[in-house]
Amino acid sequence: MCPKNPPLWMEWALMEWSLGDVPSARRLFNQGTAVPKVRGRACIGRGAKSATANALPRQMYQHPPLYEAWGKMEAEAGDAQTAARLQARAQALVLDKQSSRGARAGREIPAMKGGSA
Repeated sequence: MCPKNPPLWMEWALMEWSLGDVPSARRLFNQGTAVPKVRGRACIGRGAKSATANALPRQMYQHPPLYEAWGKMEAEAGDAQTAARLQARAQALVLDKQSSRGARAGREIPAMKGGSA
């Protein structure tokens, strides 16, 4: 498995959850939230380390669906407080990505001057 791919961690956690192993699912969801954000490919081959990747600040790649799925699991397990916190995190990540895209789009497409209709 590619350890730098949050969707794969999420899918593994969902599998464990469907099998009734909630503690393992929680551990896997948690590991999926700690994947470092790396430029370039999401998964570097075994043993191969990128000098560029090592030099970058350690940011985490955040996958909103992972938080949504984890929150659903916690709600079903009866932990409403944790579920709400995870759902709020997922929503915040989505809003952050939307605002980042909007800001980039605003810089990339200059306003049209003059007139073609």
